[in-house]
Order: sequence, then C-alpha cells, then structure tokens
Amino acid sequence: MEKYNSQQPPPWLARLFHLIARTDEQRTITGDLNEIYASLAIEKGTFFAFFWYLGQILYAVPAIIRHSLYWRAFMFFNYLKITIRNIQKHKAYSFINIAGLAIGLACCILILLWVQDELSYDRFHENAENLYAATFSNGSIVTPTALGPFLKAEYPEVIQTSRFSPQGRNLLKYKETEIYESGGIMVDPDFVKMFTIQLMEGNPETALNDPNSILLSERFVQRLFGSRDPLGQTVIYATRLPLKVTGVFKDYPLNSHISFEYILPLELAKKWNRDLNTWEYNNIRTYVQLQAGTQVQSVDRKISGVVESHRPQDQRPLSLQPITRLYLNPVEHESTRLTYVYLFSALAFFILLIACINFINLTTAKSSNRAKEVGIRKTVGAYRTSLIRQFFGESLFLTLIASLLGFGLSLLLLPWFNNLTGKAFTWEYMLKLNMLLGILIIILLTVAVSGSYPALFLSRFQPVKVLTGKLKSGLKGGLFRKVLVVLQFALSVFLILGTLMIYQQVNFLKERDVGYDRDNVVIFGIGGRFVQNIDRIKTELKSNPDILNITLVDVAPYRWNSNAGVGDVHWEGKTDQQVKMVMTNVDYDFLATFGLEMAQGRFFSKEHSTDPAEAYVVNQAAVRAMEMDNPVGKELKVWDSSRRIIGVVKDYHFESLHDPIIPMAMRVDPNWYGQACVRITPHRVNDTLAFIENKWEEIYPEYPFEFRFLDEALQNLYRDEQSIGKIVSIFTLLALIISCLGIFGLSSYTAEQRTKEIGIRKVLGASVTNIVQHISREFILLVLIANVIVWPIAYFLLNKWLQAFAYRISISWLTFLLTGIAILAISLLTVSRQIIRAATANPVDSLRYE
Repeated sequence: MEKYNSQQPPPWLARLFHLIARTDEQRTITGDLNEIYASLAIEKGTFFAFFWYLGQILYAVPAIIRHSLYWRAFMFFNYLKITIRNIQKHKAYSFINIAGLAIGLACCILILLWVQDELSYDRFHENAENLYAATFSNGSIVTPTALGPFLKAEYPEVIQTSRFSPQGRNLLKYKETEIYESGGIMVDPDFVKMFTIQLMEGNPETALNDPNSILLSERFVQRLFGSRDPLGQTVIYATRLPLKVTGVFKDYPLNSHISFEYILPLELAKKWNRDLNTWEYNNIRTYVQLQAGTQVQSVDRKISGVVESHRPQDQRPLSLQPITRLYLNPVEHESTRLTYVYLFSALAFFILLIACINFINLTTAKSSNRAKEVGIRKTVGAYRTSLIRQFFGESLFLTLIASLLGFGLSLLLLPWFNNLTGKAFTWEYMLKLNMLLGILIIILLTVAVSGSYPALFLSRFQPVKVLTGKLKSGLKGGLFRKVLVVLQFALSVFLILGTLMIYQQVNFLKERDVGYDRDNVVIFGIGGRFVQNIDRIKTELKSNPDILNITLVDVAPYRWNSNAGVGDVHWEGKTDQQVKMVMTNVDYDFLATFGLEMAQGRFFSKEHSTDPAEAYVVNQAAVRAMEMDNPVGKELKVWDSSRRIIGVVKDYHFESLHDPIIPMAMRVDPNWYGQACVRITPHRVNDTLAFIENKWEEIYPEYPFEFRFLDEALQNLYRDEQSIGKIVSIFTLLALIISCLGIFGLSSYTAEQRTKEIGIRKVLGASVTNIVQHISREFILLVLIANVIVWPIAYFLLNKWLQAFAYRISISWLTFLLTGIAILAISLLTVSRQIIRAATANPVDSLRYE
C-alpha cells in the first residue's frame, strides 16, 4: 500500500482526473486507470506510464462524454418529475404563483410595448441623428420663412433645410371622387431627401420641383384613385388649383411628431401672396440637416443671433433641437410624454416586483415541506450546488409556464390595450427583435429575482437540524417574508395614491372655471365666402330661436395662433420690462358670445368705426406684465401695429391649464378669421345643427359641414392625462389583485400551519372572532407599516408631478387616510376568509391534523 501510494499520478495529472470524473461511473473509470497507472509506474517507469495513461484518456473521452450526457439527462428528467409532483401536490399555491407571475408578465409586456413605441418616435429616419428643428430660447418652434434658405447658404455645416407648414382641412378632387382631408403639408424639395419618405413612384430629386405638383400617400391614393395609376394625373386642390401627381410615397409611420397624407411644394403658397423670404414674422417651422459628425453646440453658437441680426427687436437666441426629442420632450411647453414613459416603466417594474415577491414568499413559507427532502438528499451525498440547480430549475419551470401564459394573455388583451392607449399595435409588434429581446430580459429578470433566493434558502438547510426536528418551519425566512409583504403593500398603496391623484387632477382641470361660458358652443372652420357675407349670415342664423349668438375668431378660445416675442412688444411708459404677448383676432360679438366681462374700459363696437384699425383690448395678465396703472387710452405696439388700448377684459383661460394665463392682445381683423363659434340652446340640438348645416351648404356646397363642441375640444387638452389615468388605474388594480393573491396564499398557509393551535384555542373557549383577530393581527400590522413608510415618499413624488400644472389640486391627508383604510380592509377581507374557515372547523378534526 505504501508503494502504491508513492506511485500516485503527479498532482497536475490527478487534478485532471478529478475534473473529468463527475459521475459515479466516471469515478470508477478514473479509479481503474489510477490503479493501472500505479502498476505501470512500478514495472516500467513513470515516463512510460504517463504516455500509456494519456492514450487511455483519449480512448475514454467519448465514453466519458456519453456517460455525462446520460447522467445529466437523467438528472434533468428526475428534477422535472419532482417539480411536476410538487405542483400537483400543492395545486392552490402553484396556481397563485403561476397566475401572479402570468398577470405580472402580461402587464410588463404590454407596458414594454407602449414604452418602446414612445421611445421610437422619429428614430426610423436614416438621418435621424443629424436632423434638427430650429427653435427660440423661449421654446417657440415657429420661425421666419427666410431662416431656412439663409442657414443653408451661409453655414457649410448645414447641408439641407426645409420649411414646414401644416395646411389644415382642404378638399381634394379627382373626377367624381372628393375627399375632405386635413393631413396636408407644404415643404421645400429637400424635405423628401432629409426625412425617410419612401417613394414608391416618382423621383425624389425632382418630385417637388414643380410648384403645381403633389405627392400622395399609398393610403390616400387608394381612397382617391382606387386601383387606377395616379402618377401624372391631375388633382383639384381647394376647389380651384389643378395639381399634377408626381409621386406616391409609402404610408408615413405613425411614430412621428408629424403626420401627413399628402405633400405640397411650398412654392405653391405664392398663389396666396405669401412672402417666403421675410424676417418680419414667425410663421413656419424650419428643419435642418447637419453634416455627419457635426457638433450641434458649435452650430448653436454660430446661429444664436441670426434672427436678431435681421430683426433687432427679437433678441431671443436661436438653437437647434434634435427631432427625436420633439415628441417626448417638446420645447414649446412643459414636458409630459417623457414623464409618462418613466412612470410606465416604474409601473411595470413595480408590478413584476410584486409578482416576484409573491413567488418568494410562498416558496419560502412552504420550506418546511421541503426541509426533510433537503436533509435526506444532503445525507446521501448531494452537494448544495446540485440542490441550488434543482430548486432554481423548479423556479425556471414555473416561470416559463407563467411566461407562456403571460405572453398569450398579452396577445388576447392587445385590442383592449389599443383602445385604451389609442395605439395600433398588432401581434407582429410582439415578434420584432427588440420586443423579443425585451420580453426575454423580463423573463430572465423574473427568474433571477424570484428563483435565486428560494434556491439559496432551501439549499442551506442543515441535515442534522432537519432530521432531528430542531429546524422550525420557515423560521429563518420569517423576517424576510415580512419585509417583502411590507414592500409589496407599500408599492400597492403608492400606485393607488398615484391613480387617485391623477383622477382628481384631471377632474379639477375639466371642471375648473375657465373664465367664460364653454357649454353649448359649436365650432366650425370658415372661409372667405363666409367672412365676406358675415352680417347677412349672422342675421339668417339668428333667425333660429335656438341660436343665441355667433362670433368669428382666428382660433377658438382654447389655444392661440401666434405670439409676439419680447422684442416685438412696446408700450407707452415701457422701461426694462420684457413681455411676450399672444395676439388673437376677434369680432364685435366675441364678448357676448362667451359671456366675458370687462375689467376696465369697453369692448370693440361697430359704433366706433376706427376700432378695426386703431384699437386693442388686452387682458389683465398683460396689464400686470406691463405694470400699467391706467392702461385705457395708452399706446401699445405689437410687431409693427401701433394702436390704443380701449379696454381690459378679465382674465380667461385661452389655452391648457397646464400653463398660467399669459398676456394677450385682441384686435378686429377680418383677414385672419378662420373659425365660427355659435352658441345654441341645449334644446333641440340636432335640429339646430341641421339648420346650421343647411346654411353651410348654401355657402359651401362643395365642402362637407364638420363641427365640434367647445367643451369637448377643451377636454381633449387633457387627453393624455385621461388616458394615462385609465391605464394606471387598471394596472394598479391588477397589481392589487396580485398582492391579494400573495397574501391569500400566505394566510392560507398560516391557517394550515396553525390548525392544531386553532383547535386548542377553540377547546379552551376562544371564539371565532378572537381567533381571527389573533391570527390576522400580524398581517394588519404589516399593512399599517407599509402605509406609514410609503406616505411621505408618495407625497413627495406626487407633489413633484403636480408641479407641472400651473393650476393643480392640493394633496389632502384625507386621501392618504382613506387609501390606507381601503387597503387595510381589502387585505383583512383577503386574510380573514381563510382564517375564518379554519376557525369554524370542528376542533376534533383540528386536533387530529398532522
């Protein structure tokens, strides 16, 4: 034996034996080879034995690999059999685990779909990294018409520019087919080369060179031409302009900050005497493409004072903003979309975390049922690593089942989700590479979070304590489970509070007094024929007793059309104040139609024939900004128009309540009228609308009558908040359901484990109420702790969100209290059901329980 021991293989070779020998069969092979090696080393020397053994290894490698694969396959199916048996044995807990994970994963997949779509806006352009929009420092994206050509001519970094002007609704006609379409734009020829617009027919280099040309989308061609070839055909635009179809482009993607169905050359605007080379007015967007690799900051420094050099009164610096941020983080106003992307991402994470917490809690709570299994396996030689692999494999198996169910559930819910979000997702979106990668990451994250701790927890049980009964059920994981329950309900409370705050804020915005009567007002667009005959038309409309008043404006009083920069506004007695002022055009009936009140002076009147040329009416915000004590009679100059202030109207909200009321000046100028606002009685609304439509057909027989109500238009200003509120509330409800599933499982297990205790308490005289109070006390305490922890955090975050609104609700402590009571009642009902069931059982059966 001594001689044999002295002839063992060298350490490095022995290490090789152990690396190869991983199963019992392989150990036997390696042991035999060790003995042969020893005998050869004795008889013929170590050098010969080494080469002999090396040959035997090479010969044995296939057998070793084959044994390894067989062994691993055997262990895999053995682990799978154990997993399936555990699922069958504990059906309720397995259902809770799988259902919770499936709901959580379905929510995550749908939210991921929404988030990826939001982040993809304008990123499909081949030149997306080099495309920018020219903006002023105050956030205005409207620039002078002369800016684009000037930048291209003067700065070598700028390789292409295009001006962009939306066209509103217009009639397009081909033979007998007429379509009233709002998706039209006017651009420079460079536009189709800068932006990724795929021409299916036509030449992108020359498609817009002819001022009388038009490009149509594939979708619009089907509507206007049907199956006929549109190229070279003539379309009548706005009832009088013949335009030649020079190209057909593939339908423009929806995930862009701009949308259109047809494209017109900007040169066409000259037919309306529009000056395309002026610095005097800001009335068009300007898009710029830079040379690849150009530092936009250096270009910003060069162009900062371009507008000021041509129009000294406008001292706002100019800069370039990437087009990829114009949707998520628009420069015109306070950002909301990017905030909601963060909100939804956090919501998805919270829901998934709640589902994982359920899995961890239920798995570790049932640890006593697996303790003996762990102890016996360790006793017969199982390593902890193999146990970790087994338990982690079980988690992976359950997660994969939940993933398949969650993916299927998300597909089933896709139509409902589209209706809720206003998107147009299809099942093909799910199969895109980035979506599949995202779903895979979610699944792996779920496996890592939900499977790691139970695998490590269950595999660390010590055989001696387990087999001698010294290991108390779930003792080591008790505190951790309580922490997880607190976290779970803290997240649920936060989501409920967030949902309530969103709904309260949206309702506050919808119901807040905007300073004028917005009910029963019908809005519709008008044209030159309407304006030229306005007095006659008003008289004929007012002959209907259900029509109370009518006024003409440039835009209805929920938005504004143009604004003058700080350098364009001057007034009598001005010192160093800098004021940006909105300019709006109204007629004499504006005040009466909307029920506005004057704070000082008078409103426009036909009795004063000089009002259209010499008078302004301003709001109170303008008076405050200009620091005027007695504004009536003082001179005010906006752009190049100098007039006298004849009155001050009380402040009213002419834009979204996201922003405070800003200075505004009114004037009478029929050249700018674009909409009619008609106040009607709430009686016989349909008959009144039919009467207005008949009058419309007399004026514009070629155009359909399209209208909307002012109160509906105002509600659309908060469409994002309403949509987000619905989405958050539904997913919050799902998160609460997942939380209740978890606490239901824990309470069921608690009642099961304490069945004998409940029987003894009943024998000793305890009532059902006493038993329920005693056992549910722990859960109630955890929910109370969750509320106390999350309240200050929720207050801080929700208050920060509300700061984005100029007019907002105040956060009430009552909302927090009611939320806490509600979540406490829900959890108590969830827990009590199982405890009451155990408490009302026959004590004899309880005492026999094992």
